[in-house]
Amino acid sequence: GPIYYVAESILSEISFVDFGADPDATAAIAAQHTHTKQKIKLRNETMTIKEYRKLSAGYADKLDDEALQRQILAAAEADEDEKTFAARLDKAVKAAGQPAKQPAKQTAPGQGDPPPAISKRDVEQITAAAIAAENKRICAIRSQGAELGITAAVVDAAIADPEVTIAAAHGRFLEDIKANRHRNAVPGVPAGIVIDNDLDTMRVIEAAALMSTKISGDVLLKTHGEKIVDAADKQYRGRLGLQQMVMEAAYAAGYSGRYFHIDPRAALQAAFSSADFAGLLSNIANKHMLEGFMAVDQAWRQVAATRAVSDFKEVSSFRMTGGSEFQKVGPGGELKHTTFGEAKYTNQADTYGQMFAISRKDLINDDLSILRQTPRRIGRNGALGFNKVFWTEFYENAGDFYHSDNGNLNTSAALSVDNLSAAVEAFIAQTDEAGNPVAVAAAILLVGAGNAVLARQLYADAHVAPWGGSSATNKPTGNPHQGLYTPVITPYVANTAITNGAAGDWFVLANPDDLPAIEAAFLNGVEEPTVESADADFDTLGIQFRGFFDFGVAKQDHRAVQKNTT
Repeated sequence: GPIYYVAESILSEISFVDFGADPDATAAIAAQHTHTKQKIKLRNETMTIKEYRKLSAGYADKLDDEALQRQILAAAEADEDEKTFAARLDKAVKAAGQPAKQPAKQTAPGQGDPPPAISKRDVEQITAAAIAAENKRICAIRSQGAELGITAAVVDAAIADPEVTIAAAHGRFLEDIKANRHRNAVPGVPAGIVIDNDLDTMRVIEAAALMSTKISGDVLLKTHGEKIVDAADKQYRGRLGLQQMVMEAAYAAGYSGRYFHIDPRAALQAAFSSADFAGLLSNIANKHMLEGFMAVDQAWRQVAATRAVSDFKEVSSFRMTGGSEFQKVGPGGELKHTTFGEAKYTNQADTYGQMFAISRKDLINDDLSILRQTPRRIGRNGALGFNKVFWTEFYENAGDFYHSDNGNLNTSAALSVDNLSAAVEAFIAQTDEAGNPVAVAAAILLVGAGNAVLARQLYADAHVAPWGGSSATNKPTGNPHQGLYTPVITPYVANTAITNGAAGDWFVLANPDDLPAIEAAFLNGVEEPTVESADADFDTLGIQFRGFFDFGVAKQDHRAVQKNTT
């Protein structure tokens, strides 16, 4: 299906195509074609062509065959009854019996004889040619209108204006499509399915593509709404193909081709002629890109402060240091002035990215899943690239960020209850430039894969045993760190390939909102990559995607972190 049942109609064209057909199938046409403009009897017509011919039999010796056929056609067009048709024939016979009028002979000065008079036969031939040309114009305009899905009112208006040529009608139809693109019903809706004409066609196609590429239903309802999702489900049933999506967008932009494979380049150019299609692809890609991005380790979010920047210039932040504490106000109410030093930290965003393409092969294979796979790869690669930059900076020890003189480096300290206690004590003992306690609590226990289980036990278990060696019986058996330091586990800690870390490394950090050890800056506050799409260059048939990510990472205050190594 669907099946369309038409009781009676005017047949303009029959086409047979071999795509998808049974090689043993046959077809036969039962209709009889007599005249280009032959009318088929409709319910409100008085007579058929056959009946007009029967009534005109008595005039065969008075009118030649061509003139008689012309009168029959005119009567059928006007839907004349028997009496009116007889009067028409009598009038035609009378007109045929009169001699043709000869124009007065005129001789212009300096010219020869005037052209000969036009004969009756010439008039008939010219008239027949004019009728044939008009019939061709009408048929072509109707055919174009049907192919493009133009309303009957617009088609009839083009036909009624004799000045509108076939080419002009096509242009008029394209303008009508573009003017109503966002409020047209979805193209190709099967019989029995009604799509709300107020729905945005491109939004319905976008929802159908997201459904076909297995985006979460909750996400789809949130971003597109129930009406759009319902229309997409009824129209496409989760089976929208890549070629069909391109063709639907091309049709909405006025494209008149029927099949993608006949001229893929033209179909793609038509689709991309509207910014809506590029936006549609980008919306689809960005949703799948975000899934790929978030599937990669996101531990950095728990240990880093974030900030939004408006450009790629270096930005600075300051922490006030070295001032005196509040002092008692004297009897006169005078407040004493104090001065502060400034600890300055900088950061700067830069751009990272790469390109992917949906190739000609992908388009021919008509596999819409490529719209899921490609953006997910972009999202994953973006997350991997960010993590590499972030954790490399986290480990980088330029300027002796991690150093015993800073009170934030403990060596020969494998993770254990005792060593965690020592690290927390060192963290609490941190002071600012004036010797005052930093007074920020330890909140996070950052570990790699090797310490993952123990970190969770230290956070969740009431008892961790044995932990006192041979003198365990002389120590408490409870876990003093239960519920205190949130375990954050990432494969980038103790990774020798990327961060040059050592097996068994672990860190104690402050809450980054209180005192950040490291900061990530994002252009305009966008904390994930962006994907854009476009028609491929001329030498590449396909669709190109580019993913880019604007961010910067920089360490901040060494007092916010304790590094511990084995």
